[in-house]
Order: sequence, then C-alpha cells, then structure tokens
Amino acid sequence: MNELKIEDLSIGDWVMAGGAPHRVLSVNHYGVLVDTSQGLHPYNLEFLSPIPITPDILEKNGFVKESEVSYERFEWRENGSVAITLNRDSFSKSETFVLTTFKIGINGWLLKIEHVHQLQHAIRLAGIEKDIEV
Repeated sequence: MNELKIEDLSIGDWVMAGGAPHRVLSVNHYGVLVDTSQGLHPYNLEFLSPIPITPDILEKNGFVKESEVSYERFEWRENGSVAITLNRDSFSKSETFVLTTFKIGINGWLLKIEHVHQLQHAIRLAGIEKDIEV
C-alpha cells in the first residue's frame, strides 16, 4: 500500500477509506475528515490510501484516448489542454502516467503521476477548473 502524508492532501482530494473512494473535507494534524454515505467520518492517515489512476477513471472524466502504439495517450481539452500518457515498463510490468499540461500561450511541464489526488493537484496548478470523479 502506498503511504500518504498529510502534506500530500488538500480539501477535495479523492482517497480510499474503508474500501471505498471518498472526498477529503478537512485536513489537520489529527487526521483527515472525509465525506461518506453515512456522513462525515474522521480517519487517521494509516487508514487511508491513494487511488491509482486508471484508463477508466481518465475516460470517465472526459479524457479521450488518442492513440495506442506502445503506450496509451489520453487528452482532455477545455480551457487549455491536458495530455496523459500511460507508459508500460515491459521489464517490470509496471505502469506509470506522465502528465503534460499546457494552456494557450503558456509553456507546460511534465509530471510523473500515479494517483488521482496528484492529477487533481496538477490540474489545479495549471489553472484548469475540472472536478475529477472516480
């Protein structure tokens, strides 16, 4: 399981808690408050885990699969552009995502991202208002 740190989280981030995805409502040195179907629930960090990004999550959020050669490229355009490439390491069989984000007239950057909350942060930093759903 990947370990989360309190400084990794922001209000609105998606995390796994109690076996289901939940949004973070509050973060403090005691733990994290999440919104569940039964109401608000506090969690200590050791009971939370990040949600891995999957092609299904990307497509559910409007990313369109652009190509498939030895990788998958997903692109989402609105108020700029965000392209995400899924790279598969044929030796270790691991998958990582590389996010490229850019807006018209602004140079973008490359980020290695693995989890939904990292995608949320990158999109916010790019100045793109996009509410990610899982």
